[in-house]
Amino acid sequence: MPHQWMEGNLPVSAKCSVCDKTCGSVLRLQDWRCLWCRAMVHSSCKDQFSHKCPLGQCRVSILPPTAISSIDSDGYWEGRRPQGTSPLLVYVNTKSGDNQGVKFLRRFKQLLNPAQVFDLMNGGPYPGLKLFQRFDSFRILICGGDGSVGWVLSEIDKLDLHKQVGRTTSSTDFHASA
Repeated sequence: MPHQWMEGNLPVSAKCSVCDKTCGSVLRLQDWRCLWCRAMVHSSCKDQFSHKCPLGQCRVSILPPTAISSIDSDGYWEGRRPQGTSPLLVYVNTKSGDNQGVKFLRRFKQLLNPAQVFDLMNGGPYPGLKLFQRFDSFRILICGGDGSVGWVLSEIDKLDLHKQVGRTTSSTDFHASA
């Protein structure tokens, strides 16, 4: 898969992945960042950088955008698991934990493919399980309380899926860096 480049909006501390010099500008949009692997390059260095995107530190957990192909007859996305990955299906209850769920949702959508992060308050667990159910290997993370966990586990049982499930309940349980 090729890099998906976005121009500008680089952090102040950005370093070019090719020449290791400072890149970006606070005055204007310049230079590039890959949305998937987070590599940053100068416009002049971009052609020297590898054309294949490695998807970054979270690659084993990321569902590449090329894995989501079309919409099935029920109106749900169809996906196919790329080799060597075990994508993470994330459910967030945005009403849980003093509304800290909104922060979880935003952060996971930055770290992973936004198509693999679901708000339980917007459609429940079924759309995510429907997308992932054909994958041989995937993991599930539930960010919410006991009710959220029970709801997702109930839907997993209905589909007779046997997958690894993890849970986090509050903002103090989750620390991620990009």
